[in-house]
Amino acid sequence: MAFMAVLESDLRALSAEARRRYPAVKDGAEHAILKLRSLSNPSEIAHNEDILRIFLMACDVRTVKLSIIGLSCLQKLISHDAVSPSSLKEILSTLKDHAEMVDEGVQLKTLQTISIIFQSRLLPENEDTMAQALGICLRLLENSRSFDSVRNTAAATFRQAVALIFDRVVLAESLPAGKYGFGSQLSRTSSVTGDVNRSINLSDSFYHESVFGGSPSKRETLTETGKLGLRLLEDLTSLAAGGSAIWLRANILQRAFALDILEFVLSNYVAVFRTLLPYEQILRRKICSLLMTSLRTNTELEGEAGEPSFRRLVLRSVAHIIRLYSSSLVTECEVFLSMLLKVTFLDLPLWHRILVLEILRGFCVEAWTLRILFQNFDMHPKNTNVVEGMVKALARVVSNLQVQETSEESLAAVAGMFSSKAKGVEWSLDNDASNAAVLVASEAHAITLAVEGLLGVVFTVATLTDEAMDIGELESPRCDNDAPVNWTGKTAVLCYSMVDSLWLTILDALSLVLSRSQGEAIVLEILKGYQAFTQACGILRAVEPLNSFLASLCKFTINFPVETEKKSLLQSPGSKRSELLVDQRDSIVLTPKNVQALRTLFNIAHRLHNVLGPSWVLVLETLAALDRAIHSPHATTQEVSTLVPKFTRESSSQYSDFNILSSLNSQLFESSALMNISAVRSLLSALCQLSHQCMSSTSSGLAPTSQKIGSISFSVERMISILVNNVHRVEPFWDQVVGHFLELADHSNPHLRNMALDALDRSISAVLDSDQFLDNKQFNLHKTSQEIESSTSELRSLECSVISALKVLYFSTQSVDVRVGSLKILLHVLERHGEKLHFSWPNILEMLRSVADAPEKDLVTLGFQNLQVIMNDGLSTIPADCLHVCVDVTGTYSAQKTELNISLTAIGLLWTMTDFIAKGLNKIFERKEKGNRCWFSSEADRQ
Repeated sequence: MAFMAVLESDLRALSAEARRRYPAVKDGAEHAILKLRSLSNPSEIAHNEDILRIFLMACDVRTVKLSIIGLSCLQKLISHDAVSPSSLKEILSTLKDHAEMVDEGVQLKTLQTISIIFQSRLLPENEDTMAQALGICLRLLENSRSFDSVRNTAAATFRQAVALIFDRVVLAESLPAGKYGFGSQLSRTSSVTGDVNRSINLSDSFYHESVFGGSPSKRETLTETGKLGLRLLEDLTSLAAGGSAIWLRANILQRAFALDILEFVLSNYVAVFRTLLPYEQILRRKICSLLMTSLRTNTELEGEAGEPSFRRLVLRSVAHIIRLYSSSLVTECEVFLSMLLKVTFLDLPLWHRILVLEILRGFCVEAWTLRILFQNFDMHPKNTNVVEGMVKALARVVSNLQVQETSEESLAAVAGMFSSKAKGVEWSLDNDASNAAVLVASEAHAITLAVEGLLGVVFTVATLTDEAMDIGELESPRCDNDAPVNWTGKTAVLCYSMVDSLWLTILDALSLVLSRSQGEAIVLEILKGYQAFTQACGILRAVEPLNSFLASLCKFTINFPVETEKKSLLQSPGSKRSELLVDQRDSIVLTPKNVQALRTLFNIAHRLHNVLGPSWVLVLETLAALDRAIHSPHATTQEVSTLVPKFTRESSSQYSDFNILSSLNSQLFESSALMNISAVRSLLSALCQLSHQCMSSTSSGLAPTSQKIGSISFSVERMISILVNNVHRVEPFWDQVVGHFLELADHSNPHLRNMALDALDRSISAVLDSDQFLDNKQFNLHKTSQEIESSTSELRSLECSVISALKVLYFSTQSVDVRVGSLKILLHVLERHGEKLHFSWPNILEMLRSVADAPEKDLVTLGFQNLQVIMNDGLSTIPADCLHVCVDVTGTYSAQKTELNISLTAIGLLWTMTDFIAKGLNKIFERKEKGNRCWFSSEADRQ
């Protein structure tokens, strides 16, 4: 075998090296060579101690060359299981002696041998041998004469040994093998959304066990391996506290190293502490006590405990306990969280506060952690609202922007950090820096962490809301069903509680940052947060936070003139939306932030169009202002870069932005075809409300008329757009739309009256042009009589509703202009769609009969024009039972005395009617005569 050959070669090398000064070693090596030739495999070597003995003898000489050869051969024997477990104690004794040697190579070989022992079948199983093996690593680690490479290797070997020990504890105690925790902080992605999503993916199994699986049953008894791990844990805790290790026999060890190992164990062996009661007691009584003492900030910490690296380890360990054990260590975690939040209030070094903010930020971007904390504390009446406290602490850091002298520089640095992160470059804090520029950067880092934490809460709420939708506890906003008012699902109740508890604090902080930030990356990230939280509120039907976030977002969509901004500060939050109505004569500049805010608003409206309800008013007021800006010659978009030539900027940026926004504006109302009926009604009601507000202002003269008329025009145009896109189901909305047009037609402003008349004309034409009024005879061939009767009834109802609007308009006003307008609309209907009408002729003829008695010549003339169209082109489409009414109406016009020519022409129309009736009678006689001839012919054939 190759192993046997290599071993023989090593023995020859050992013999050669010991030939001059150590004849006993030389003779032993030669004897071992002869012995080796009689053995055939590693198992036989393990049963024969002669081979092992010569290598130990070489090590006992304690010269560098012989020790290295001897240790190398020991490693090969152990790796190939060629050493009996009974020899472990002697091997460890040899390694202990070599750890005292000052040669770097020998010390490294010693550590390599220890590492190989831990990975072989020689792994110590009793407490004495394990303590001896671990003690060797610790002595090399803490020996002041050890080289840096030796210390690093000793630390790595000790960490590996601890991991192997606890892996054996998991195996011996039959615990789940998965490691749910994270040995270090989660690496960050390029956005907070990515961090939240990644935390969910990494923690899926632990999340389900913690939230849905409950706590596992506790066990008090331990196996021998479990007891060994417990002894190790106790000693590590003692060393981390600055004490001595009784079992490991170590008196001095860097507290940071011991704490680092503790953090590793806590984060990677969750099942051990959650299942085994002795381990949980150590965690509760000793480790938590150690961390609480280390967290204290009311006294000046000296030495290692006051260094940033040690403080970071303490905070990371605390974070793991809160993250992984808050369900069982409720009181301890509550104390930890209170201490962390207290740090944000105290006047501590900036690096200390940043470390705490990193921990709080980590909780906020981990959806499963935030969920467990909120369930265990905020939703529990006897516990502190720790999540609410975290959000307020983060918001307080952001609000300091209002009082800091360097706030503008800090904001610019924050924007730069978000921009760097979006490009995949992470900023890190330099603890040794003390100049003013780095101080500003450090303050910016703190603000960045706070903003990211708040956004993490926002995206967590959105993620949990989506989860509640996926499992059926919440209705999708796309669903046609009306959602229940009270939620009963566990996740749905959690989401609603989180929104209700946190929304106001989050909104104040994010709106402050957004109002003072110009960087593209930070603006986009915050607007994503606005969109996510607003959509979650819409899904949850949380009206007040929904409206507040919408109102806040709308403030960032249009840049107002200075006077208008000053006025808005004096008004209540509920009236801020009225400030959107800026006059067209004012210069309006849409910045990139405005454009992105508008895009965000469109995204929200598209997602929540079925659930916005009364909240549509907030959206529509912004869109009305945008519509005026798009059509205003005084509106521009802000130049993004001064490096772009002016002509190029004007053509590619300004008009591109306006075209895109105009298209989005139109698409929003075109998509009403996808909305449920109640949602379309809510949208129409909001348009009516917007129009009513402007109508009352126009009447009272409180604002420039052109501005208000622009908003009314926007409302009317969008109503028509909704009607056109929903013409296939127009009847539920018709009365609502036409009712508003009739109100406008009765307004004192002539421009509004003309607008109403034109809108009514276009609406009626759109409905009559729809497929419902096509000739359906060919389709009726395949329908049952019941289906034909039903469709005929629906068509009758719709046609009468459409045409009766003109009758109502005519009879409800005394304005001659409006009456003239209604008759003109009727004339257009008869000329374009008269052949499609079947059921509304009585209304039309009744209206025309009343017009004949009007004293105004213009009315009589228009009424008679309508009658002429009917008599000349429409008699064939009029039902037979309406012909006599048509004769009566024509006679009424022939008898009127307002216009003689009309009377004379009406008499001619009566002759037209006579000819039409005569032709009809002739056709009836011809059909009867033809029928009689067929009857006589058939009788003759029969005879």
